[in-house]
Amino acid sequence: REEGYRFAKSTGREVIVDHSTFTMDVTYHLSAGPLARFGMVQVMGLEVVQEEVVFAEVPWKRGDQYKESLLERLRKRLYETGLFSVVRLRPAESLDDSEMLSITIELTERDKKTIWSGVEYFTDEGIGTGVGWEHRNLRGLGHRLTLEARFSETRLQGESEYRIRNFRRRDQTLRLGIEGG
Repeated sequence: REEGYRFAKSTGREVIVDHSTFTMDVTYHLSAGPLARFGMVQVMGLEVVQEEVVFAEVPWKRGDQYKESLLERLRKRLYETGLFSVVRLRPAESLDDSEMLSITIELTERDKKTIWSGVEYFTDEGIGTGVGWEHRNLRGLGHRLTLEARFSETRLQGESEYRIRNFRRRDQTLRLGIEGG
């Protein structure tokens, strides 16, 4: 499957045992099936996130040779966005008329906002507390804004960060931040 044969399967095996030499030969018979190439990608389940955010994470182009590892890479990248709680990738059961393999991406979006708070103790600063707020999907484009504040007996600190994945090219993130204390 890693070499483009999505429908490869075992068609049987042949085992020959030679008791006089204490050897055994096993022959597996495989049917490679047709060579598959990536075809159309369909996205289902989006509510607020825009399709372009998902398509920006797809690590292949239409017509590229099928590789099972690229599906796993896509699944990982979609989870890493922090936008989805469920990611299912479903290759078609057969090649289409142009001998390409369509992929359906089924997604369930996470809640786009998180609020947190906590209590901390530092031996040099004493007891402290922190609060934070995060929005993971500004404008439906997967842009992330994080605001945090920490207070202790000797410290007052705040920071914010605005993050854009795939800025100008894939695998490049723009991070803008302000920190003060």
